[in-house]
Amino acid sequence: MYLQEDVEAGRKSKPGTSPFRSTTQREAEARLANLPEERKRKKFLEDFRRREERFQRCQQSGADYKATRSKFFSSFTKGFRRSNYDALVSERGLVKDLPLPRELVTLSATKDGLFSAIQVLTDHHLLSAPVVDRDGKFLGILDTLDIAVHVVEMEAAGKKSFMDERLEKVMGRSARAKPSECSEEDNLQQVVESIVGAARRAVVLCEGKPQSIITQSTIIMFLQSKAKELEVLTMSKTAKDVCTPHVITIDDQATALTAFQTLVAQGVSSLAITDEAGNAITVVSATDLVVALGHEENKSAVLADLRERNVVFFVGDSRKPNKKFSHTRAPIISTSSDVPLIQVIEKFATTRVHRMLVMPQGSRKPEGVVSLVDISRALTRSDPSFSV
Repeated sequence: MYLQEDVEAGRKSKPGTSPFRSTTQREAEARLANLPEERKRKKFLEDFRRREERFQRCQQSGADYKATRSKFFSSFTKGFRRSNYDALVSERGLVKDLPLPRELVTLSATKDGLFSAIQVLTDHHLLSAPVVDRDGKFLGILDTLDIAVHVVEMEAAGKKSFMDERLEKVMGRSARAKPSECSEEDNLQQVVESIVGAARRAVVLCEGKPQSIITQSTIIMFLQSKAKELEVLTMSKTAKDVCTPHVITIDDQATALTAFQTLVAQGVSSLAITDEAGNAITVVSATDLVVALGHEENKSAVLADLRERNVVFFVGDSRKPNKKFSHTRAPIISTSSDVPLIQVIEKFATTRVHRMLVMPQGSRKPEGVVSLVDISRALTRSDPSFSV
């Protein structure tokens, strides 16, 4: 059931078209096309809000209202969603338009060993860092997951001592693809698509030397700064719409070693720890292992602790308030299934985590996990729902 004015508008429209596309509306759209870009965007949002308010005034129950609202979104935003995102990362957008970190922390392949690198990652709250040669030229990335793979392989080989290895021996050990490389003048759209794909991050180079690094967090911060432009693009989507439905979990009775073995075997950065009822307790990540190593002078003691220590207690110890690292001291950072996507983006930007469990309102049972990759994919051409 539509509002009376919408029904009357439908009588003026062509057969088989939406009742919202009246002759008057088509004339308005033609006038809108001649407006300057900024005025056009504001006019579009005003019209969008006005129609949405009509729906809220005529709140109906059940599938009828949902179906009507779905028709509204699909017809009114078609053709605008892609152009709106493209306006943010179009051929005119360059890498230098991003909020790039200027104080880049790097690791030296000639001066830093594994122990030194672990300390740098812990002290600077980093998930990865570029590795450079003696001339400052880029060699690769050392990632927390690389270190987790190294530790798990050491244990599998029966080694009791944790040795200070050269960085070249450890970096690139995980299944993650090599990061893409770019310059500040490169096309932003292409770089974003590489990060959404296998690369997950891009190193900004100048004459072969790393100047900055673009991570998924960089893209999220950029999107949050463009919240007004994304308002229509994200309004009809929720956390559940964009999340990955399969959540890899580990039992809360497992040892820390079992958790990291599972993490490495699955090729993921984190696992949800659940109790026997399937309720989420917290999340264990490769970062927890690196932080534990960074806080302990005797690295071999951590290796022994992994075999005996319960995973929940191991994670809790690595996040104690008296230790400098960790923006994730809270037991778990999650979002409800029905939270609008724009609010999910804001929460990512505020907490600076890279993934959150998605759980129904009032429940602790995860039904999905949403990451920065999921959000980026939902806003790029790879998402078929944005086709025009």
